[in-house]
Amino acid sequence: MNRQLARSLYATSALVGASGLALGWCVYFALPTDPDTLVHPWQPALQHAHVLAAPASTLALGAAWIAHAWPKWRAGEPPGRRSGAALVALGVAMIASGYLLQIAESLEARRAWSFAHSACSIAWLAALALHALRMRAAQAPS
Repeated sequence: MNRQLARSLYATSALVGASGLALGWCVYFALPTDPDTLVHPWQPALQHAHVLAAPASTLALGAAWIAHAWPKWRAGEPPGRRSGAALVALGVAMIASGYLLQIAESLEARRAWSFAHSACSIAWLAALALHALRMRAAQAPS
């Protein structure tokens, strides 16, 4: 993968990941400052930031799939293959659950998709970090 695509992937992942983690903190741990409201005052802005950054990250993931993952997968190249396969599977689950979360109508469905999206996203961020570290170690001179 070329440097510009890698930087785009890491930058958009950082934006979506940071806004998502902060949003999760607001939803699950932070208490509203006003007793008459149900949400933390930062929650709407963080949710907007997350939803606006997600398409850029999805675009970067698609570009990484076309330029990097698919050619390596077809060629059968072994370095990073397990962490790369985990990234592909988790990325599909993360993106799908994010969209399904937005269109869920019942409270139960929203909770289920929210849990699935959160779990897949945290696992995806961890897999991306592992994949980047493994690739860096594989490229280091011996």
